[in-house]
Amino acid sequence: MLFAFALILTACGTDSHHFKIEGRLLHLNQGEFYIYSPTGDIDGVDTLKVEAGRFALEIPCEKPTTLMIVFPNFTEQPIFAEPGKTVDIKGDASHLSEMTIKGGKANELMNGFRKRIAHASPPEKKRIAIETNGTHALPAGIDWVTLSPKQGFEGGDAHPVVLDRCD
Repeated sequence: MLFAFALILTACGTDSHHFKIEGRLLHLNQGEFYIYSPTGDIDGVDTLKVEAGRFALEIPCEKPTTLMIVFPNFTEQPIFAEPGKTVDIKGDASHLSEMTIKGGKANELMNGFRKRIAHASPPEKKRIAIETNGTHALPAGIDWVTLSPKQGFEGGDAHPVVLDRCD
């Protein structure tokens, strides 16, 4: 009976030479994330496949290490891995900075840190860029303009090109 109990425990958990990531993100039905070790503790880059908003990956892990998850928008999230442990990631794909990672003291501390800096950072400023051939006046509020006159365009009275600022 003791053997059966030990077998059940090992079947439900991660062995002492592996680390497991499990998670669920709302508003992301399927996709891929990439995971790597900036210190080289795992070889190469691995893929976390998302199906129905859920993902899981178990990797070899012999010592505590930092892993980085790279999301489709190229943001990165550190995960602190420990042999024999599992982390659970929950959040919304449209607000990755607000995700929570449960499992391990370092991950819990990172959750708190991310919450503190999220409210300390200034709001993002939206910037507007446009490409034009210069034949029409630009609306107000444009931050960056790329001017690409077309072949044969001469400007002149009917279509003057006016630059009021050039960086």
